[in-house]
Amino acid sequence: MRSLWFALPLLVLARGAPASADCNANADIEAAFTKQRQSPAWRSVVVSDSNTGERQEQTFDYVPPDRMYRKVVVPGDPNPLETIGVGRWAWSNVGGGWTELQPQFAQMVQSHMQEVFAPPRTSAAFSCLGTVNVEGKDYTGYQTAPEGGESGDPLVRTIYVDPATGLPAFNIIGPAKPGAPPVIKETYTYPADIVIESPLQQ
Repeated sequence: MRSLWFALPLLVLARGAPASADCNANADIEAAFTKQRQSPAWRSVVVSDSNTGERQEQTFDYVPPDRMYRKVVVPGDPNPLETIGVGRWAWSNVGGGWTELQPQFAQMVQSHMQEVFAPPRTSAAFSCLGTVNVEGKDYTGYQTAPEGGESGDPLVRTIYVDPATGLPAFNIIGPAKPGAPPVIKETYTYPADIVIESPLQQ
């Protein structure tokens, strides 16, 4: 049986222009994620390695203050795992239709939403990369110092903020060596048409 919940890690490595002397990386990151929390809605797509080494994709839609939709696509499984949370209620669908989750599982969904919608706090020290081109567009980059990963290779976390909007665009964990593929890549977008409602009548 597939797990109801997956830990959602924060999230590419690139050389950027020299950072400005007045850059305050952690404060800038917190300001960007605070602005995200104040958005009408946003989408997070997380691509990571599954337990079998294959790539797994999770999509999260968030509508403050207490609504979330999650879809998990696992390689080799034709049925995605879907979860909806609205307030203290939650529902899941594994291919056979929507069912209401038991209170202990609904509490897990509610706790996740409370964490996501809470005021952001950075738990690591970031440095400024300056302007970095990612996928053909310039972003402001921030990166942690390398730390040991499970494989022994040093990993860094890099966050990219769109300078035009002030909103986070990418949150990536990957090897410190340039050109290495990321371990986890989280991409943020801000669609205007996200609506999350209960799939069942209360």
